[in-house]
Amino acid sequence: PFYDKDEALLQPAPVLALPTLVLHGALDGASLPATSANKEKFFSGRYERQVLAGVGHFPQRESPTKVAQAILKFIG
Repeated sequence: PFYDKDEALLQPAPVLALPTLVLHGALDGASLPATSANKEKFFSGRYERQVLAGVGHFPQRESPTKVAQAILKFIG
């Protein structure tokens, strides 16, 4: 009940027009990869999702090279 007013402001969910890259670790046990799947409907701008094999909850710490490569490819 405490968040009801906030939730009401997000219904319907906003659609974001900015370019978005989602990087999710395949081994993320804190926020399962399925939680970032099928979110394209919330974006009208360029959208890309990558699940990084062998990576857990902190991709930028666990595999900074993969993260940097994905970012460079996305903005290139």
